Amino acid sequence: MPLAIGYLLNGRYRVERILGQGGMGAVYLAHDDTLGLECAVKENLNPSPDAERQFRREATLLASLRHHNLPRVTDHF
Repeated sequence: MPLAIGYLLNGRYRVERILGQGGMGAVYLAHDDTLGLECAVKENLNPSPDAERQFRREATLLASLRHHNLPRVTDHF
């Protein structure tokens, strides 16, 4: 189920619109109310332990990398 426009996710990220979606989840444009910045929020809709592990691994790996063609990860939950 897609997140509603205006929904405040994790007490911080206000959903503005959906940017794209696929079989595993969706990516939203959001506003980080804590930092006052626009950001992207990736949603994982696959509840399996393997999918959750992969999602965390992707976030951790991207958070450790710096390149202009890669997204900067600042949070994951």
